[in-house]
Amino acid sequence: MTQHALVSVCIPTFNGAAYLQATLECIEAQSYPNIEVVVSDDGSQDATLEIVAAHRAKSRLPFHVQHNTNHGIGANWNAALHAAKGTYLKLMMQDDLIAPEFLSTLVAAARATPGAGLIFCRRALLASGDLTPAPGWLATHERLHSQLATPLQAGRVEGLALFADPKFLTPPFNKIGEPTTTLLTRDAIETVGLFDTTLKQALDYEYWYRLLTRMDAVFVDEELATFRLHGTQATQQNRQDANRTHIERLALYRAYRHHMFEHLSLTNKARFLVQFCKTAARVLRARLL
Repeated sequence: MTQHALVSVCIPTFNGAAYLQATLECIEAQSYPNIEVVVSDDGSQDATLEIVAAHRAKSRLPFHVQHNTNHGIGANWNAALHAAKGTYLKLMMQDDLIAPEFLSTLVAAARATPGAGLIFCRRALLASGDLTPAPGWLATHERLHSQLATPLQAGRVEGLALFADPKFLTPPFNKIGEPTTTLLTRDAIETVGLFDTTLKQALDYEYWYRLLTRMDAVFVDEELATFRLHGTQATQQNRQDANRTHIERLALYRAYRHHMFEHLSLTNKARFLVQFCKTAARVLRARLL
């Protein structure tokens, strides 16, 4: 492998015109020298594709743009990754940001940690528009990696140790971070496969945990990404429907049962079964009403 192996920055887009330009500019500003950009658009009806075309015309980076027809979040993420040619794959959300040294730092961490398939870092939160996060939500979600009984430390992260942590199945359920905080290796995609298209809200961390049953990860304890919070993002819109949230959680637990249950500690197995049964009961009750 050469020192500067190709990194594919994969941007799944859908009606992302409001913040997309800033995202494209932060990719352009990367210090890493060997990047391709893959845009997979899922049938946008705003100015998303016009913004991509205008930026592409003046970019120093090779751009590959593909058009889909509203197949959904997971399918669009997978389409972007499937089109990528890089040794490393960077899934980048259309409204988030990364620091100029993000790719250089995370690729270096990957090269220094053989066998790791997922590299991730800390992120800042940026509230845009009229969205104001609740203080309680910020208290648990601002520093994901400290929300464990044994907070994550910089360096190699072993899945079995994470699955044994007493707080692994307590909020926040995503102990790794959003896709913008991560870098995947080609080996990870070939070993673990792609994202679960039956999920809409939890498909990112279901994938991280599924990967950690097969490979290690690396935590870069630096704030190199920014996760933007705004009222029009899919994350916020999906949370508005409580019943849909329970259905999503039940699908997540089914995925956990299939891929991860055997790797949980005995305590977490018991906690998982209780949560699974409670969620199934909520979904059944909602369907009977």
